[in-house]
Amino acid sequence: MSDPSEMSNVRILGDFRGDPSPSTLRLALAQVLPSDAESRPSAPDQSTAGKEDDSDGAELAMQKLRLYAQTAASQGADVICFPEYFLTGAMHSSWKAVRERQEPVAAHPNPEEDESHWLAQVAAIARESDIDIVAGTVVELGAHHIPHRKDAQHKTGGPGSASKESSDSAVASKTGLRLRTKDSSDLLFNTAYYITRKGEIAAKYTKRNLWHPERSVLSPGHPSSHPSPRLFNIETRRGLRLKASMLICWDLAMPEAFRELLQPSDSRDGPLDGPDVVFVPTCWYATDAGVKGLRWNRAGEAAVLDSLSMARALETESIIAMCNIAGPNWPNGGDAHSFQINDNTKDEDLPIVGVGHSSVHAPFLGCVGKVEDGNEALLLAEIDTKLLADARDTYRVRYDLADAV
Repeated sequence: MSDPSEMSNVRILGDFRGDPSPSTLRLALAQVLPSDAESRPSAPDQSTAGKEDDSDGAELAMQKLRLYAQTAASQGADVICFPEYFLTGAMHSSWKAVRERQEPVAAHPNPEEDESHWLAQVAAIARESDIDIVAGTVVELGAHHIPHRKDAQHKTGGPGSASKESSDSAVASKTGLRLRTKDSSDLLFNTAYYITRKGEIAAKYTKRNLWHPERSVLSPGHPSSHPSPRLFNIETRRGLRLKASMLICWDLAMPEAFRELLQPSDSRDGPLDGPDVVFVPTCWYATDAGVKGLRWNRAGEAAVLDSLSMARALETESIIAMCNIAGPNWPNGGDAHSFQINDNTKDEDLPIVGVGHSSVHAPFLGCVGKVEDGNEALLLAEIDTKLLADARDTYRVRYDLADAV
């Protein structure tokens, strides 16, 4: 167990009030730094940084996961969600290093039973703390990617066409999809896991919509290669049963990704079935807008995260729990507007700056809780899930979508 003095060092935002009703869901979002934060360069594309042994960073990250999970549990949380890339690290070099130290995921059919596997460690923490854990995401090595049949539609053929190799490169450039070769064992994927308080893996999801800079290193998941349930069941200590889903970061910008979580129900005339809560581990920085975006609005990415989270909550008539990564402040302790951008400034010159804004949104309630800055924090938010039935009866989005199917 974590030392009580360590728990006191965790910045807790929000609280849980009184005894929860049977229908109350208590959520905790751990907005924390990625495991490679100490070795990160000041600019995002300095790929030589962070190539030193990162075992210490991973070990410290696991210790932090334990600390935040136990702190959240001591506050009464049912589920704690960690951010994208928390355990693996958020740099390209950290992802590439996975190839050097990790066996393909297929080599571990039951990872929660392998004491040396990181998932077994998280499962043990979940059992010890008596709390469900969305373990952020990790970059995994796997040879099980199958390209979608439509990937090849961008290719050209016939006399005078480019070679197959250059055509494949063009497809990858346009779509961000890596085509399968004879040796695809070095492909890297970004996956989130949901682990119950009993230490069981309830679900996993591999990111399908990659942010543009990720595509040079990672491959997107696809239902044929990375099947995952749209919905899975969770149950709190108080016996509250809910349907949950997971998506990751840039999925948040894709309405279709959330629409796919809705599916026909058993009732022919009823609404679509869908999640009660969607967990979205995220790695989103204030400077992701690039030079062009920052010239227009230095706080633009915060506005994007807030608006997308609320929009997805209404569209799916569900709770959206978006946990973002923590990050550094603007250089020299200044605010966003103190950083000079001129005509010669390039995207690679921009610092990595945290935006935070981890949040819980719900229909009717709007923003239930939010971390306003990019620093580390544990956000607590509770929702009476009875509101979901009222929202679905009022907005009837799932009914309208069922009629359109």
